[in-house]
Amino acid sequence: MNRPSGLLSLDDDVLLAIFSFLNSNAALSTASTSQRAYRLAISSFFADIYFGRRFDTDEQDGSESLGLSRYMRAPEPLSQVPRIRHLRHFIIGHVNEVDLPPLYGLLFEALNLRTIEIRNMEFFIDNDGLVTKAIGAMHHLEQADFAQCGPATVSAFPELLSSQKLTSLTLYFDEDIVDLPTLFLGLSSAPGIRTLDIALIYLPIAPPMRPSHNFSLSSIRHLTLTSFPGPVPAYIVTLCPNIETLSLRLFSRDNTPATFSMSAEDRWPSQLKELSLPIRITIAEDTVQRMKPVSCLSFGGETPIPSGADFEESEEASGSDSEEQEAGRSDFEDLLRLFETFRSTVLELHTKSVLAEAGRMWDTLRGAAPQLRSLSIAVEDGKCNVREYVDPLVAALRSTSLIYLSLHFPRPSWSVDFSSMAEVDSICAPEIQRAETLRALPLRLTEAVPSLRVLALSSCKLGRVFNWGVCHDLAGPRMIAEIGTEEGIQRQWGPGSESLNAPMRKISELGAEFPRDERWWWVEGEGAARTLIEIWREDGERARDLIRRADFDPEKSLDGFYSDKCRYER
Repeated sequence: MNRPSGLLSLDDDVLLAIFSFLNSNAALSTASTSQRAYRLAISSFFADIYFGRRFDTDEQDGSESLGLSRYMRAPEPLSQVPRIRHLRHFIIGHVNEVDLPPLYGLLFEALNLRTIEIRNMEFFIDNDGLVTKAIGAMHHLEQADFAQCGPATVSAFPELLSSQKLTSLTLYFDEDIVDLPTLFLGLSSAPGIRTLDIALIYLPIAPPMRPSHNFSLSSIRHLTLTSFPGPVPAYIVTLCPNIETLSLRLFSRDNTPATFSMSAEDRWPSQLKELSLPIRITIAEDTVQRMKPVSCLSFGGETPIPSGADFEESEEASGSDSEEQEAGRSDFEDLLRLFETFRSTVLELHTKSVLAEAGRMWDTLRGAAPQLRSLSIAVEDGKCNVREYVDPLVAALRSTSLIYLSLHFPRPSWSVDFSSMAEVDSICAPEIQRAETLRALPLRLTEAVPSLRVLALSSCKLGRVFNWGVCHDLAGPRMIAEIGTEEGIQRQWGPGSESLNAPMRKISELGAEFPRDERWWWVEGEGAARTLIEIWREDGERARDLIRRADFDPEKSLDGFYSDKCRYER
């Protein structure tokens, strides 16, 4: 008997694990290759389903939901197993009442579901309590995401969240009046939840509204709180005393930052390790004083750290210090104050392309976080003079104990509507400067920071300044003629020809020096013998994770980490 060769020579359990990573199209293609592949891969094809009716469909037409229900509940021809048994991830978008009966039928039979997302949860529960019973019977459910929740959803929590395997819950409350103490008392009925992401949007919340019950959500380890607008119910954080990671997304009605303030009876979580502030907020002074240092701090993921350009523009608009300018400076002062409060060992920053008082900011960071060993900086999309950005940063890092550094300078996006090659030349210039700065940056950082061991740079490849074909469609006769000349030179003499447009030739030369978009280096040796070695991304990420661990020892934890197999080769 001939044994199969290649991939199908592996055992079934190994193939099932491999095929579980396939998307629907890849799973269907794999299943069509043989009966054995079909039997093992077809489950991945039916594992993920999204249903949402088109808005242009007749409200009384339930044919799509009925067809889906009948198809998924029917047996698959080869194995005779109902297709619904393979379903693991189900998303329900916009639906009408006519869709509910078929969808209830699906949910009652989706007993192997691992994740569920319902975009209009209150609508489902208001129309019939069957959805509560169906989800309550999903004993393998691990993750639930319910949007547009309301009082009916909260009342259903004890049965809705009854799966013993449910560890992750996302709730989005929008406009409905919800009693928050009742909400959190209901959440306490699900003691296995470790990750809670809760959004309170346009809720009439009164600041003194606090739970009177003596309980806590002690199982939760990861909390994300989104609030817009109005007073922030800060006691939610206190109700989760054992959280290890906290993300605060707090919005106000105007452009001023929302304020996060904890009352005297609230307690800052003692086990908190990571704090993320993706939106600029103001933390009340008395609250800051009661906060404790956290090992990992992240700023500006959604509203990057303000730029000097913002302040200058507001000055020009008003001729003097405007309210917006003062608010921007206040935000910046709050940022520096938080640096000094948290004294983190791991810091992630998202900044604008031009920083306000960059030298002061980096110097404050150096002084406020003397134990900093991991720093990740991502600049928002836009034109950034990389050389001007990194000069004050490198100067400040000289006297740090930094071990890991990651920098992201995104490629600029350009218009393709050029009228002449002279315009193309002017746009090439900053991209050439960005590339030349990035090329020299690894060695410069290695020489400046003696403790540095791992370096990562992303968006290294040069941006394609424009597309010849698109320009042919948009350009005038003169530009088309110039493009034709450049194309002819490239065909005859190659992209490195001295006769080619100089900036374009330089772009081509520099592009050849950047083999991949995300580059990682290991710094080997000590003192004058320090050597930069480019390594694989997987090895760089493994070293980064070691450096970020709470038990990391700078003297020992990286001993023996590097070997020749880590070295990157094209």
